[in-house]
Amino acid sequence: MQRLNPSEIASLRHIRTCIRTNATQEQYRAFAKNIEAQNPDITILGRKAAIALAKRVTRLREHTWDMCPESCMAFVGPQANLQRCNSIRQGRRCGAARFDSKGKPRRKYTTLSILPRVRAKFASGSGSTYLHDQAEWSAQTWGTDHHHFADWPDGACHQHLREKGLFDDPRHDAFVLSTDGAQFVSKRKSNGWIVMLSSLNELHTKRFKRPETFVSCVVPGPNNPVNVDSFLWPVVQELARAAHGYWIWDGAREEWFVWRAWLVATAADQQGSSKINHMTGPTGYCGCRNCHMVANYAYEGQSVGYFPLKTVKGDKARSRDRPQQYDPYDLPLL
Repeated sequence: MQRLNPSEIASLRHIRTCIRTNATQEQYRAFAKNIEAQNPDITILGRKAAIALAKRVTRLREHTWDMCPESCMAFVGPQANLQRCNSIRQGRRCGAARFDSKGKPRRKYTTLSILPRVRAKFASGSGSTYLHDQAEWSAQTWGTDHHHFADWPDGACHQHLREKGLFDDPRHDAFVLSTDGAQFVSKRKSNGWIVMLSSLNELHTKRFKRPETFVSCVVPGPNNPVNVDSFLWPVVQELARAAHGYWIWDGAREEWFVWRAWLVATAADQQGSSKINHMTGPTGYCGCRNCHMVANYAYEGQSVGYFPLKTVKGDKARSRDRPQQYDPYDLPLL
Protein backbone atom coordinates (compact mmCIF):
# COMPACT_ATOMS: atom_id res chain seq x y z
CA MET A 1 0.00 0.00 0.00
CA GLN A 2 2.99 2.33 0.48
CA ARG A 3 3.62 2.53 -3.28
CA LEU A 4 0.05 3.59 -4.02
CA ASN A 5 -1.14 7.18 -4.13
CA PRO A 6 -4.04 8.37 -1.92
CA SER A 7 -6.59 7.99 -4.73
CA GLU A 8 -5.58 4.39 -5.36
CA ILE A 9 -5.69 3.53 -1.66
CA ALA A 10 -9.14 5.10 -1.33
CA SER A 11 -10.33 3.28 -4.45
CA LEU A 12 -9.21 -0.09 -3.08
CA ARG A 13 -10.98 0.53 0.22
CA HIS A 14 -14.07 1.66 -1.66
CA ILE A 15 -14.25 -1.39 -3.96
CA ARG A 16 -13.65 -3.69 -0.98
CA THR A 17 -16.58 -2.15 0.90
CA CYS A 18 -18.86 -2.30 -2.15
CA ILE A 19 -18.06 -5.96 -2.78
CA ARG A 20 -18.65 -6.92 0.84
CA THR A 21 -21.99 -5.08 0.91
CA ASN A 22 -23.15 -6.23 -2.56
CA ALA A 23 -23.41 -2.63 -3.74
CA THR A 24 -24.81 -2.03 -7.23
CA GLN A 25 -23.01 -0.09 -9.95
CA GLU A 26 -25.20 2.94 -9.25
CA GLN A 27 -24.42 2.77 -5.53
CA TYR A 28 -20.72 2.44 -6.29
CA ARG A 29 -20.76 5.70 -8.28
CA ALA A 30 -22.95 7.52 -5.74
CA PHE A 31 -20.77 6.59 -2.77
CA ALA A 32 -17.67 7.48 -4.78
CA LYS A 33 -19.00 11.00 -5.37
CA ASN A 34 -19.59 11.43 -1.63
CA ILE A 35 -16.00 10.40 -0.88
CA GLU A 36 -14.66 12.80 -3.52
CA ALA A 37 -16.84 15.63 -2.15
CA GLN A 38 -15.35 15.17 1.32
CA ASN A 39 -11.80 14.79 -0.03
CA PRO A 40 -11.22 17.08 -3.05
CA ASP A 41 -7.69 15.70 -3.54
CA ILE A 42 -8.99 12.14 -4.03
CA THR A 43 -10.43 10.65 -7.20
CA ILE A 44 -12.16 7.28 -6.92
CA LEU A 45 -11.42 5.01 -9.85
CA GLY A 46 -14.22 3.45 -11.85
CA ARG A 47 -15.31 -0.01 -10.80
CA LYS A 48 -13.45 -1.86 -13.57
CA ALA A 49 -10.29 0.16 -12.98
CA ALA A 50 -10.51 -0.44 -9.22
CA ILE A 51 -10.90 -4.20 -9.74
CA ALA A 52 -7.93 -4.21 -12.12
CA LEU A 53 -5.88 -2.35 -9.49
CA ALA A 54 -6.92 -4.84 -6.80
CA LYS A 55 -5.78 -7.73 -9.02
CA ARG A 56 -2.44 -6.04 -9.61
CA VAL A 57 -1.86 -5.35 -5.91
CA THR A 58 -2.90 -8.83 -4.76
CA ARG A 59 -1.31 -10.57 -7.78
CA LEU A 60 -4.62 -12.31 -8.34
CA ARG A 61 -4.66 -14.09 -11.67
CA GLU A 62 -7.54 -15.75 -13.44
CA HIS A 63 -6.70 -18.83 -15.47
CA THR A 64 -9.02 -19.97 -18.24
CA TRP A 65 -9.20 -23.49 -19.62
CA ASP A 66 -10.99 -25.03 -22.58
CA MET A 67 -13.96 -27.24 -21.76
CA CYS A 68 -16.63 -29.28 -23.51
CA PRO A 69 -19.57 -27.12 -24.66
CA GLU A 70 -21.87 -29.67 -22.98
CA SER A 71 -20.03 -29.34 -19.62
CA CYS A 72 -18.78 -32.96 -19.78
CA MET A 73 -15.05 -32.40 -19.24
CA ALA A 74 -12.17 -29.94 -19.36
CA PHE A 75 -9.34 -30.17 -21.87
CA VAL A 76 -6.69 -30.08 -19.15
CA GLY A 77 -3.99 -32.46 -17.96
CA PRO A 78 -4.24 -35.89 -19.64
CA GLN A 79 -7.03 -34.50 -21.88
CA ALA A 80 -5.12 -31.37 -22.89
CA ASN A 81 -4.47 -32.51 -26.47
CA LEU A 82 -7.94 -33.84 -27.28
CA GLN A 83 -9.89 -32.17 -30.07
CA ARG A 84 -13.25 -33.64 -29.09
CA CYS A 85 -14.96 -34.61 -25.86
CA ASN A 86 -14.55 -38.32 -25.13
CA SER A 87 -16.91 -38.47 -22.14
CA ILE A 88 -19.77 -40.96 -21.96
CA ARG A 89 -23.08 -39.35 -20.98
CA GLN A 90 -26.15 -41.57 -20.61
CA GLY A 91 -24.47 -44.38 -22.51
CA ARG A 92 -23.39 -42.26 -25.48
CA ARG A 93 -20.07 -40.65 -26.30
CA CYS A 94 -20.45 -36.87 -26.37
CA GLY A 95 -17.99 -36.14 -29.19
CA ALA A 96 -18.54 -32.35 -29.05
CA ALA A 97 -15.84 -30.39 -30.87
CA ARG A 98 -13.42 -28.38 -28.76
CA PHE A 99 -12.93 -25.57 -31.30
CA ASP A 100 -15.28 -23.72 -33.63
CA SER A 101 -14.76 -23.19 -37.35
CA LYS A 102 -12.34 -20.33 -36.63
CA GLY A 103 -10.17 -22.43 -34.32
CA LYS A 104 -11.35 -20.72 -31.13
CA PRO A 105 -12.44 -22.67 -28.02
CA ARG A 106 -16.20 -23.03 -27.97
CA ARG A 107 -16.33 -22.76 -24.19
CA LYS A 108 -14.04 -22.02 -21.26
CA TYR A 109 -14.10 -22.06 -17.49
CA THR A 110 -12.04 -20.09 -14.97
CA THR A 111 -9.95 -21.07 -11.96
CA LEU A 112 -8.45 -18.84 -9.27
CA SER A 113 -5.21 -19.50 -7.42
CA ILE A 114 -5.42 -19.57 -3.64
CA LEU A 115 -1.78 -18.52 -3.28
CA PRO A 116 -2.37 -14.72 -3.50
CA ARG A 117 -4.88 -15.01 -0.66
CA VAL A 118 -2.35 -16.88 1.49
CA ARG A 119 0.40 -14.37 0.68
CA ALA A 120 -1.86 -11.45 1.60
CA LYS A 121 -2.85 -13.02 4.91
CA PHE A 122 0.69 -13.61 6.08
CA ALA A 123 1.98 -10.30 4.71
CA SER A 124 -0.66 -8.46 6.76
CA GLY A 125 0.29 -10.42 9.87
CA SER A 126 -3.00 -12.33 10.07
CA GLY A 127 -1.68 -15.81 9.29
CA SER A 128 -3.03 -18.56 11.52
CA THR A 129 -1.39 -21.39 13.50
CA TYR A 130 -4.64 -22.91 14.79
CA LEU A 131 -4.07 -26.30 13.15
CA HIS A 132 -0.70 -26.73 14.88
CA ASP A 133 -1.82 -25.34 18.23
CA GLN A 134 -4.92 -27.54 18.41
CA ALA A 135 -2.94 -30.62 17.38
CA GLU A 136 -0.35 -29.96 20.10
CA TRP A 137 -3.07 -29.56 22.70
CA SER A 138 -4.88 -32.67 21.47
CA ALA A 139 -1.69 -34.77 21.52
CA GLN A 140 -1.53 -34.40 25.30
CA THR A 141 -4.65 -36.55 25.75
CA TRP A 142 -4.26 -38.76 22.66
CA GLY A 143 -5.01 -42.41 23.41
CA THR A 144 -6.68 -41.68 26.75
CA ASP A 145 -10.29 -41.59 27.91
CA HIS A 146 -9.98 -37.82 28.31
CA HIS A 147 -9.45 -37.22 24.60
CA HIS A 148 -12.15 -35.24 22.78
CA PHE A 149 -12.73 -35.17 19.03
CA ALA A 150 -13.87 -31.66 18.20
CA ASP A 151 -12.08 -30.86 14.95
CA TRP A 152 -9.73 -32.26 12.29
CA PRO A 153 -6.46 -31.88 14.28
CA ASP A 154 -7.96 -34.00 17.07
CA GLY A 155 -8.27 -37.05 14.82
CA ALA A 156 -6.03 -39.99 13.95
CA CYS A 157 -5.46 -38.89 10.34
CA HIS A 158 -3.81 -35.62 11.33
CA GLN A 159 -1.82 -37.22 14.13
CA HIS A 160 -0.53 -39.79 11.62
CA LEU A 161 0.50 -37.08 9.15
CA ARG A 162 2.38 -35.27 11.91
CA GLU A 163 4.21 -38.48 12.81
CA LYS A 164 5.32 -38.76 9.18
CA GLY A 165 6.96 -35.33 9.42
CA LEU A 166 4.30 -33.20 7.77
CA PHE A 167 3.11 -29.93 9.33
CA ASP A 168 6.50 -29.35 10.96
CA ASP A 169 5.98 -25.57 10.74
CA PRO A 170 3.06 -24.11 12.76
CA ARG A 171 2.03 -22.08 9.69
CA HIS A 172 1.53 -25.08 7.41
CA ASP A 173 -2.05 -25.66 6.27
CA ALA A 174 -4.51 -28.37 5.28
CA PHE A 175 -7.44 -27.89 2.92
CA VAL A 176 -10.81 -29.51 2.34
CA LEU A 177 -12.19 -29.39 -1.20
CA SER A 178 -15.98 -29.12 -1.41
CA THR A 179 -18.12 -29.30 -4.52
CA ASP A 180 -21.82 -29.29 -5.30
CA GLY A 181 -24.24 -28.27 -7.99
CA ALA A 182 -26.01 -24.94 -7.66
CA GLN A 183 -28.57 -22.82 -9.46
CA PHE A 184 -27.41 -19.21 -9.26
CA VAL A 185 -30.61 -17.50 -10.41
CA SER A 186 -34.08 -18.76 -11.27
CA LYS A 187 -33.11 -19.97 -14.74
CA ARG A 188 -31.87 -23.40 -15.74
CA LYS A 189 -29.05 -21.91 -17.84
CA SER A 190 -27.51 -20.52 -14.65
CA ASN A 191 -26.70 -23.99 -13.29
CA GLY A 192 -23.13 -24.80 -12.36
CA TRP A 193 -20.84 -26.75 -10.05
CA ILE A 194 -19.07 -24.73 -7.36
CA VAL A 195 -15.64 -25.87 -6.14
CA MET A 196 -14.49 -24.40 -2.82
CA LEU A 197 -11.37 -24.73 -0.70
CA SER A 198 -11.67 -24.44 3.08
CA SER A 199 -8.62 -23.95 5.26
CA LEU A 200 -8.46 -26.16 8.34
CA ASN A 201 -6.04 -23.65 9.82
CA GLU A 202 -9.02 -21.48 10.72
CA LEU A 203 -11.34 -22.08 13.65
CA HIS A 204 -14.25 -24.33 12.75
CA THR A 205 -16.57 -21.54 13.86
CA LYS A 206 -15.15 -19.26 11.14
CA ARG A 207 -13.81 -21.38 8.29
CA PHE A 208 -17.13 -21.82 6.48
CA LYS A 209 -18.30 -18.22 6.81
CA ARG A 210 -18.12 -15.78 3.93
CA PRO A 211 -14.84 -14.01 4.84
CA GLU A 212 -13.04 -17.36 4.76
CA THR A 213 -14.86 -18.80 1.75
CA PHE A 214 -12.67 -19.31 -1.31
CA VAL A 215 -14.29 -20.37 -4.57
CA SER A 216 -11.47 -21.82 -6.65
CA CYS A 217 -13.61 -22.43 -9.73
CA VAL A 218 -17.15 -22.72 -11.05
CA VAL A 219 -17.95 -25.32 -13.69
CA PRO A 220 -20.70 -23.76 -15.82
CA GLY A 221 -23.80 -25.79 -16.74
CA PRO A 222 -26.43 -26.41 -17.86
CA ASN A 223 -25.37 -30.09 -17.65
CA ASN A 224 -23.61 -31.77 -14.74
CA PRO A 225 -19.94 -32.57 -15.38
CA VAL A 226 -19.12 -36.16 -16.29
CA ASN A 227 -15.34 -36.06 -15.79
CA VAL A 228 -15.07 -33.93 -12.65
CA ASP A 229 -11.39 -34.86 -12.28
CA SER A 230 -10.53 -32.90 -15.41
CA PHE A 231 -12.09 -29.72 -14.03
CA LEU A 232 -10.33 -30.19 -10.69
CA TRP A 233 -6.94 -30.81 -12.31
CA PRO A 234 -5.65 -27.17 -12.07
CA VAL A 235 -6.86 -26.89 -8.46
CA VAL A 236 -5.23 -30.14 -7.35
CA GLN A 237 -2.09 -29.30 -9.34
CA GLU A 238 -1.63 -26.08 -7.37
CA LEU A 239 -2.04 -27.94 -4.08
CA ALA A 240 0.48 -30.54 -5.25
CA ARG A 241 2.96 -27.70 -5.74
CA ALA A 242 2.01 -26.33 -2.31
CA ALA A 243 3.04 -29.66 -0.78
CA HIS A 244 6.58 -28.91 -2.03
CA GLY A 245 6.31 -25.37 -0.66
CA TYR A 246 6.22 -21.67 -1.57
CA TRP A 247 8.37 -18.92 -0.11
CA ILE A 248 6.06 -16.47 1.68
CA TRP A 249 6.71 -13.33 3.72
CA ASP A 250 5.39 -13.40 7.29
CA GLY A 251 4.65 -9.81 8.26
CA ALA A 252 4.07 -10.66 11.92
CA ARG A 253 7.48 -12.33 12.36
CA GLU A 254 9.20 -10.28 9.65
CA GLU A 255 10.75 -13.31 7.99
CA TRP A 256 10.53 -15.48 4.91
CA PHE A 257 9.40 -19.07 5.39
CA VAL A 258 8.43 -22.05 3.25
CA TRP A 259 4.66 -22.37 3.40
CA ARG A 260 3.32 -25.83 2.67
CA ALA A 261 -0.22 -27.14 2.40
CA TRP A 262 -1.92 -30.43 1.67
CA LEU A 263 -5.33 -31.48 0.41
CA VAL A 264 -6.53 -33.86 3.12
CA ALA A 265 -10.23 -34.38 2.38
CA THR A 266 -13.06 -33.78 -0.06
CA ALA A 267 -16.70 -33.12 0.73
CA ALA A 268 -19.77 -33.58 -1.44
CA ASP A 269 -23.25 -35.06 -1.42
CA GLN A 270 -23.78 -38.64 -2.64
CA GLN A 271 -23.91 -37.76 -6.34
CA GLY A 272 -20.92 -35.44 -6.12
CA SER A 273 -18.97 -37.91 -4.00
CA SER A 274 -19.42 -40.67 -6.56
CA LYS A 275 -17.99 -38.37 -9.25
CA ILE A 276 -14.93 -37.54 -7.16
CA ASN A 277 -14.03 -40.95 -5.73
CA HIS A 278 -15.39 -42.99 -8.68
CA MET A 279 -17.24 -45.26 -6.30
CA THR A 280 -20.89 -45.94 -5.66
CA GLY A 281 -23.62 -43.34 -5.85
CA PRO A 282 -27.42 -43.52 -6.07
CA THR A 283 -27.02 -45.53 -9.29
CA GLY A 284 -23.87 -47.40 -8.25
CA TYR A 285 -23.01 -50.90 -9.38
CA CYS A 286 -21.88 -51.81 -5.87
CA GLY A 287 -23.73 -51.07 -2.68
CA CYS A 288 -21.05 -49.18 -0.80
CA ARG A 289 -17.34 -48.49 -0.77
CA ASN A 290 -16.66 -51.35 1.64
CA CYS A 291 -18.58 -54.16 -0.07
CA HIS A 292 -18.46 -55.69 -3.55
CA MET A 293 -22.06 -56.91 -3.52
CA VAL A 294 -23.34 -56.20 -7.02
CA ALA A 295 -26.58 -54.33 -7.66
CA ASN A 296 -29.65 -56.25 -8.78
CA TYR A 297 -31.99 -54.74 -11.37
CA ALA A 298 -35.60 -55.88 -11.40
CA TYR A 299 -36.16 -55.03 -15.06
CA GLU A 300 -34.19 -53.96 -18.12
CA GLY A 301 -33.35 -50.27 -18.17
CA GLN A 302 -33.81 -49.76 -14.43
CA SER A 303 -31.31 -47.08 -13.37
CA VAL A 304 -31.33 -47.56 -9.59
CA GLY A 305 -30.46 -51.05 -8.41
CA TYR A 306 -31.11 -52.71 -5.07
CA PHE A 307 -29.16 -55.27 -3.08
CA PRO A 308 -31.12 -58.39 -2.06
CA LEU A 309 -29.29 -61.51 -0.90
CA LYS A 310 -31.12 -63.61 -3.51
CA THR A 311 -30.68 -62.58 -7.14
CA VAL A 312 -33.80 -61.71 -9.12
CA LYS A 313 -33.00 -62.14 -12.81
CA GLY A 314 -35.02 -59.23 -14.14
CA ASP A 315 -32.17 -57.83 -16.23
CA LYS A 316 -30.17 -60.91 -17.21
CA ALA A 317 -27.30 -59.01 -18.84
CA ARG A 318 -26.55 -57.01 -15.71
CA SER A 319 -27.15 -59.95 -13.37
CA ARG A 320 -24.33 -62.08 -14.79
CA ASP A 321 -21.85 -60.88 -12.16
CA ARG A 322 -24.17 -61.72 -9.27
CA PRO A 323 -24.17 -65.15 -7.62
CA GLN A 324 -27.50 -66.88 -7.21
CA GLN A 325 -27.45 -65.90 -3.56
CA TYR A 326 -25.15 -64.03 -1.14
CA ASP A 327 -24.22 -65.46 2.24
CA PRO A 328 -25.01 -62.76 4.83
CA TYR A 329 -22.19 -64.14 7.01
CA ASP A 330 -19.67 -64.04 4.18
CA LEU A 331 -20.25 -60.87 2.19
CA PRO A 332 -17.53 -59.75 -0.28
CA LEU A 333 -16.14 -57.08 2.01
CA LEU A 334 -12.92 -55.24 1.28
